[in-house]
Amino acid sequence: MVHQVIDTVPTANRQSVFRSTLELLGACFQPEDAFVGGTGYQRALLRKVEAHIRDTLFEPDFGAASVAEHFRVSTRYLYRLFSAAGTSFSKWIMAERLTRAERALASASFSGESITQLALRLGFCDTAHFSRSFKAKYGRSPKGFRLCAGGDCKH
Repeated sequence: MVHQVIDTVPTANRQSVFRSTLELLGACFQPEDAFVGGTGYQRALLRKVEAHIRDTLFEPDFGAASVAEHFRVSTRYLYRLFSAAGTSFSKWIMAERLTRAERALASASFSGESITQLALRLGFCDTAHFSRSFKAKYGRSPKGFRLCAGGDCKH
């Protein structure tokens, strides 16, 4: 139906219409057990917060305070949104950073970047912490993962 009326929407607003439509479709097909609690509004807000975090994770002023300010909520409320979803703000951020690390380590685009450079780029202050966290999630060190992604993995 959107495709039938999209020409009536001003060009400047089309991206917002598409994004909102996709968010609505995503909400319709989101498994209910993905959220421990919270209202429909809280779940929708959390999805918007997560998308915003993905877009701003590496900005210099990124943090819980800047995210809360963007959505005009308190940091305490922001923490409660994540808690209702069965996680915490910091755990979610860590998972997002590790997911990005996994993609980067598997990508040829980042093959010239050292593990330390990658860790710093992803917001880790310390390579050892990055390596421990990565290994805990993926079962091998970042270096070992990179080698396997390049086809040199020996099982």
